[in-house]
Amino acid sequence: MLSRERTTRLVAPEPCRAGLAKQPRQRRVIATLAAMTFAAVCASTAALAQDKDTLWTKATAEGKVVLLSWDKHHPWDAVLSMQGATLLAKYRVDARREVTEPLSKGVALPNQERMLRFRLPDNVQSNPAGPVCLLIQLPDRRMLPIRRANQKGDDTVGFRYQPWEQQVREQSQTKAAEAAVTTGQNALKLSEQSIANQQASIARRGWSTIAACDNVSTPAPTASVKPFDVVAPQEQDDVARRVCVRRVWLANDLAKNYLQRNLPEVLKQAASTRDVAAARTRIGAVALPFIGLGGVDVPDLVQTVVGALGNTNPTVNARREQTQAFLRDWNRWSGGAKAYKPQLGADDDYLGWPSTAGEIALRIFAPALAKTINAEWLTADMPPPARQDFEGYLGASLDAYAGCVSDGNKQLKIKYDNWQKEQQAAPQFTASERDFLVRECKQEVGLLDKLKAERDTLQSQLTRAQQTLAAAANAAALPTKPQPLNFSACSQ
Repeated sequence: MLSRERTTRLVAPEPCRAGLAKQPRQRRVIATLAAMTFAAVCASTAALAQDKDTLWTKATAEGKVVLLSWDKHHPWDAVLSMQGATLLAKYRVDARREVTEPLSKGVALPNQERMLRFRLPDNVQSNPAGPVCLLIQLPDRRMLPIRRANQKGDDTVGFRYQPWEQQVREQSQTKAAEAAVTTGQNALKLSEQSIANQQASIARRGWSTIAACDNVSTPAPTASVKPFDVVAPQEQDDVARRVCVRRVWLANDLAKNYLQRNLPEVLKQAASTRDVAAARTRIGAVALPFIGLGGVDVPDLVQTVVGALGNTNPTVNARREQTQAFLRDWNRWSGGAKAYKPQLGADDDYLGWPSTAGEIALRIFAPALAKTINAEWLTADMPPPARQDFEGYLGASLDAYAGCVSDGNKQLKIKYDNWQKEQQAAPQFTASERDFLVRECKQEVGLLDKLKAERDTLQSQLTRAQQTLAAAANAAALPTKPQPLNFSACSQ
């Protein structure tokens, strides 16, 4: 801030003080009228230029330029001349947040001493919620006073350039209006698409108005059409066995493909590091019920296991009926397994079993497989399979198949019983279905009406945003004549 002593001492610009000094003291009385007239002229000149009221500064604006000039006796003359200053803007964004941002650095004009030129931007960083106060800051962060303090304690450093300030607000309004128009256009486009989709959906179902929904036709009974997975009781056991045979066939087919296409690459990678555990794990993943790792056909595999145990083996005798039932089913259904579409489960379901059974199968079949592919290092430390291994493999395979058949029969019975109940309740279902269709019709037609009402609201909002944008585009131009700013205080 300028000191009171400096303010008091610099009472008038240099020309006026020089003129007063030239008045001879002895002619003071005679020249009273002339002196008063001269003082009045000097006072008028000071008011328009730099004096104690403006603290020997002059701030003017023209277009998008703010000019600052100062007297050579200004106490901050050296700082302003050598280091320049920065034009700041201070304004509130909302009730709780105030922003201060730099607008431009002062530029010295050629052949113009003690004058800085500040270029005003088209807009400020945020949307002002009130006046935009301009300030001139020195490099040491002091603010330059441009008017004398008064008894009210009004601000001496802030000033406003209201035409530019108005343009800034209009620019903010333009940006907001542009965003509102873009948002409105996108929302309206989505709304139109939603209406078109809803109209197409209603048209496909033959609906038109809410009143017409009461005349929706009664749907044809559907319970009498037996679904594909509903099987008569006398056929359920055959279907369950056929499903399970296909699962055994599919597992066998997948294993053969893996052993032929993927296993060589697996072993090639494992051979470089002799990672026996990893290789065995990969091979054991395809050790499944009734599958020999060498790709032997299922009946031959069963006979090989039974032959290894002998016909007098207790497990063979105990499992004989199960074994014969499985082989009968296999011979009956395996030929068409590839084209068969199962009534239970997914098309890619295959027969599985516990992981411990897979380990048993690995001990039985891995040595022969390793020998045929010249990878004996896989089973070099593996003991030959024991009798218990063959018994465990046969029992686990037959149990897996029997469990599949039993579970299949249970599922088929449940499906058939549920369908029978639907048959008995068909009339009630038909009436309930019509009531549901009537409610659904009214709901869907009502939704279309709601979408149209929302579309109309969006169209009105877009129209208002477009009108706001058009009005903002007609912003008034900035003044082309210099506008004094020293006394345009921020409180105005």
